[in-house]
Amino acid sequence: MTRPIIALLYDFDKTLCTTDMENYTFIPALGYTPAQFWQKANGFGRDNHMDGLLAYMYTMIHECREQNRRLDRDFLVRCGRDMVLFPGVREWFRRINAFGQQLGVEIEHYVISSGLREIIEGSGIAHEFREIYACEFFYDEDGLACWPKLDVNFTNKTQFVYRINKGVLDVSDDKTLNDSMPDDSKRIPFTNMIYVGDGLSDVPCMKMMRAYGGQAIAVYQEENRQGVEDLLSKGRVDFIFPADYREGTTLDSTVKKLKRRGYAVTIDNIYAHIQDMAGVRVICNYLDDIYYLRGLLTRTESFRVLRETDYIKAPKETGYRSLHLIVEVPIVISEGTLKLPVEIQLRTIAMDMWASLEHELRYKSDRHWGEAEITRLRLC
Repeated sequence: MTRPIIALLYDFDKTLCTTDMENYTFIPALGYTPAQFWQKANGFGRDNHMDGLLAYMYTMIHECREQNRRLDRDFLVRCGRDMVLFPGVREWFRRINAFGQQLGVEIEHYVISSGLREIIEGSGIAHEFREIYACEFFYDEDGLACWPKLDVNFTNKTQFVYRINKGVLDVSDDKTLNDSMPDDSKRIPFTNMIYVGDGLSDVPCMKMMRAYGGQAIAVYQEENRQGVEDLLSKGRVDFIFPADYREGTTLDSTVKKLKRRGYAVTIDNIYAHIQDMAGVRVICNYLDDIYYLRGLLTRTESFRVLRETDYIKAPKETGYRSLHLIVEVPIVISEGTLKLPVEIQLRTIAMDMWASLEHELRYKSDRHWGEAEITRLRLC
């Protein structure tokens, strides 16, 4: 029996890498700062009433000709080698694929980006994607870029979502793409898609996901957090997370929890089945303070304790100690009062320092985590 397929669709610039991919090597090689180059390219586009992406591709060709620099595929691929990816991106694909195998589903990864395919090919992760839809040059008989082969602008990104949905991945095959196809014959249903982007340029694809039952995730760096929060408040995305793809982060763990429990990744299922989406950590000076605060919380009429786990009296195998309470808290919204579960962690200063050290060593260190290290940390 054919296993179901889940497709993860990614923008690239500021979604998987930290800035516009041309900024790392290509633009400095021409002697420009990123601001100078983009001002030149965008100004050319405005003056000539031109698609912005075609304008920047033209500017790349023009500037390289003016400086007698070969703009060939090899040069652009080399430009991708200096790309800076967000934490955990290189390991993300292997880990998510393995998680899909555990659940009995196939995971496929796709790029839909206004960046350059050639630069993505030099990033070291191009092999992880079933297909890369990005701007690309056509090269003449001398191997020089002479014409745009593909232009993936902000609004036509959605055609590539349809291609993935129908399994018509060849961009030259428009006939099959436009042929009528029953929903149950489409290779990957929209409900099995997750789109990951970073901002307004991704809104058409994000709205498409939300309209057809897929999921839209926006990732952010601190400087664009406000813009991403605005997308969430306006209902354009389902989730927002920091751009950190490492194991154990909110981006990683939220999706895994829902999938592991057999639920679709929806807001309703988060409310119903995830009880630590919101949390408060209270650090106390003394052990007695923890149980004193616990008593105050459990006597509060507006809070209802759903579950209590005492890792102080019965520490975890790792040595972790803390008192965990899942408390139902009333949240007043425009439609009325919504009762949501909130996790409250109560621990002493010493317990908090130990937990921070253990998390740093286990998840954010490159050193080997062997039995000897586990034993030493447990004895701390």
